[in-house]
Amino acid sequence: MLESRGSSSSPFGKLEKRLDIPCSEVLEERLIAMAALNGIPKAEYSRRILERAMFGEFVIAQSMALDRTSLNGSNLG
Repeated sequence: MLESRGSSSSPFGKLEKRLDIPCSEVLEERLIAMAALNGIPKAEYSRRILERAMFGEFVIAQSMALDRTSLNGSNLG
């Protein structure tokens, strides 16, 4: 079972605000499926999609690389 909140923090600040966004059933089902394929909760997947749209592909790729590094216990420095 997936946890309700992601364990990582966002490079864009504290995750203390919530969004309530009306959407179609089809969109919600696809968000759930994509989140599951990525092994993360629906809310975290949705947040990453929004961050990518607002802050750009490079920043998101960079933060995901940093997440993978910290999860693997690697130290590139």
